[in-house]
Order: sequence, then structure tokens, then C-alpha cells
Amino acid sequence: MIRFDLPLIFLVPYLFLLGAVIGSFLNVCIYRLPNSERLSEQIRGLWSPPSHCPRCGRRLLRRDNLPVLGWLLLRGRCRFCKTRISPRYPLIEAANGLLFIIMFFAEVPTGWNATLRDSCLFTPLGPQGDPASTLFSPIMVAFLRWAYHMVLVESLVVASFIDLDLRIIPDGATLPAMAAGVLGGLVFGCVYIVPVWYQDVGVLEEISSLLGGRFASLLSSKPVPGWITLHPHLHGLAVSVAGLVVGGGTVWMVRIIGEWVLKREAMGFGDVILMATGTEVGLCIEAYEKLTAEGVKARVVSMPSWEIFERQDTAYKQSVLPSSVTARVSVEMAATFGWERYVGLKGQKVGMHRFGASAPLKDLLKFFGFTVEAVVAAARKAITEK
Repeated sequence: MIRFDLPLIFLVPYLFLLGAVIGSFLNVCIYRLPNSERLSEQIRGLWSPPSHCPRCGRRLLRRDNLPVLGWLLLRGRCRFCKTRISPRYPLIEAANGLLFIIMFFAEVPTGWNATLRDSCLFTPLGPQGDPASTLFSPIMVAFLRWAYHMVLVESLVVASFIDLDLRIIPDGATLPAMAAGVLGGLVFGCVYIVPVWYQDVGVLEEISSLLGGRFASLLSSKPVPGWITLHPHLHGLAVSVAGLVVGGGTVWMVRIIGEWVLKREAMGFGDVILMATGTEVGLCIEAYEKLTAEGVKARVVSMPSWEIFERQDTAYKQSVLPSSVTARVSVEMAATFGWERYVGLKGQKVGMHRFGASAPLKDLLKFFGFTVEAVVAAARKAITEK
């Protein structure tokens, strides 16, 4: 039996509970990772500060953090300020519990006489496990592969929800999983599905005969090269790196093809945000139209009140000013003081840096740089220096 004789009546609740607990952590990742730009800050923000209500700031009690049950006991509202808590939190926790169960029964054979061949991922070319080994027995191969795949799937869940909410995917949702994928392949060497390289000997022989046998020595080979069996850990690393290269290459191909079809940046690289508070919004819109015509993906943000904006929750502020877009330009027909909190260190501020002057309005706007050309130039500079 592949599951250590654990009855289903205990196994299923255990898997659901484990998935729900990890689902609670996924909620934290979905909510907090977009709040910072740097990877180190994103990771640090997962545990600091402790869980609290975004409105009143009060720290949540331990029992309030219980997966699914905590939300039900609170009736979907903060214990202290009665702010409504989105039902998405318990739904993600419950769905992740079900995901753990489904993935387990799909990958790990169950049944009193089950073998590795009963796994939906079994292939004769895949890892078989060593019955004489404790760590890499057929049973452990199934468990290790399931755990390995769950790490990657959970990362995909986090990235998907953040992308759905904010149209961004922060590094914290991808880079740690990439590292885990590569290191896991190297350390275990048995979590792949098929080898990084295998070939049909019959096809090779057919090609050799068509070439008159001139390249027979080069085309004669075993279905799976010998080094894969001799060096399983290096092979595991090769599989992971190959997957990383193919996956990353696919994304870049989508970007290149999208840019060719749309005639502009298709993956968000080079985005710029133009911000203003009043009549300057019209100037930003004109600059936006010119930038868009040049193939630059831009957006205009009207921010008439900083105070009201600061009172909004993090998800809303991220949807307006995504932390992934560091190329930002503020336009203010006055002093630029205060805009640095929104444009950041890499942004540009179009404003007045001296006392006023007296002249016709058209001449003053040109003198102080409040023109479409000046805003477009600032946007280009922000994109270049981001």
C-alpha cells in the first residue's frame, strides 16, 4: 500500500486541513506581496507586521486566523471595527484544501495493492524508485513528486490571483518557486515525469538508413542516454533548468509576438504612469495620446485628493499605482513637494522650482515646462532610468 496504511477516513481530512492551513498563508501572499517592489521586502512583509485589520489596525486573535472556521465564527466581519471581510479568504482556504486532496489522489497511488504504475503520472521512462532504498523507494518517489509539484502549483495560485486583481505578477510569487524547482530537482533527482532527453531508436535507425549509413555511429543510441541513470541528481537539475528555460522562453516569445502584432509593448515592460490633481490632467491625457502613438503603454491617474487616496485599502492603491511600474511622472502647476511619495526615487516631477512670473498664460506654461512635449520627455526619461 502506498499511503502507509492510513485509512481514508483519516487521510482525506488531514489533506484538507493541511491544504486549508497553507491556503491561509496563500491569502497572506496574495495580499502582501504586491505591497513592495523589491523581492527582499516582499518576503519580509509576509510575516511583518502580524495579521491585522486593514481598517482599524488591531491585531487579529489567534482563533480568528483559523482557516475557514475563523471567518465563519466572525460572521465575515472584523471582531473590533465590524468591517466586512471578503468571503474570498475562506473560499481560497477551502479550495486549496480540495486541491491538496485532488492532487494527492491523482499523483499518489492509493489502494491496498497499489503500485507506482497506478499513478496518473507514471510512464516507463519516468523514475521508478529503488525498492531497496528508504528515501527513494517507489512510495517515497510518489510522495516527493507530489510535494514538489504542490510547491509549484501553490506559487501558480498566488500569481494567478494577484494577476487577476492587479494585472501584475511580483517577483515574490515566481522567483522563490523557480529556485525551489531547480534545487528540488537537483536534491531529489526523482521528481520529474519524463527524462530531459529520450529518443525513439527506430526513428534513428530509419534516418540512418535514409542517409546511407554514413552517420550510423552518431545516430545509434539507447532510448535514454546512460548519463541520466548514472547521475540522477544532475539529471534532475537538467530537467528543472530545461523547464525553466522553456517556460521563460515561452513568455518572452509571447512578448515578442505580442509587440509585433500590437505594435507596442505587450508585457508591461516600459509602462509609465502620468499623475496630476486638477487641470493638469488634461495635459497628461494629451501626453498619453502621444506616448500611445509612439508605442508606449501609459496610463493617466487623476488624484485630486492625496488624503482620500491614502485612506483606501492596499488592494485599491495597488490597482491605481502598481508597485511594479516604477516609471512615473507627476504634473503640478505649483511646487512639487509631496509628490515624491508617489513617483518614487526613479520618477520625474514636472512642476515649479522657483517663484512665479508675470506674462501671458501661454508664455508662462512654455517657460515653466507645462507642455505636452515636456511631459512626454519626462515620461521617456522615467522609462529609461527605471
